[in-house]
Amino acid sequence: LNPHHHDSWYNLGATVTPGSTVTVNNKPYSESKCYLEALKSNWEDSDAWISLGISLRTERIPVNGKEYTRNMCIVEGLKHNPKNTAGWNNLGSGLTAAEKVIVNDKEYTNQMCLVESLKHDPENDNAWFNLGIDALPISPKRSSCEKL
Repeated sequence: LNPHHHDSWYNLGATVTPGSTVTVNNKPYSESKCYLEALKSNWEDSDAWISLGISLRTERIPVNGKEYTRNMCIVEGLKHNPKNTAGWNNLGSGLTAAEKVIVNDKEYTNQMCLVESLKHDPENDNAWFNLGIDALPISPKRSSCEKL
């Protein structure tokens, strides 16, 4: 592992099982810490930002003195690559129907994010699936978490 090469850290982060760590130079690194190391070498790495966001789930993480949430990391990744279909898909699937997010000065709903993902990759099976799930009717007795 080259500790100064962002691809090494990004690829290592992709192999770490959530909740576990790997040891590099006698230090433990979680999935999110690996992505942080990748960003130290390349702040504009869209994939590292998006993967960092996905790895966070509900917690926050400090990056250069600012606290980031899952969605904030994904939005940061989309600033660096607005055609990143995985970013749009994960952002859309992570928002509730009532939530909106600003990406590159434009407001998006969850469905708009999923459509944006499909705009850049019409064969993105995950985005199609998430858009279909989002379109399912919800019984008044069920919460939005129980769509399936």
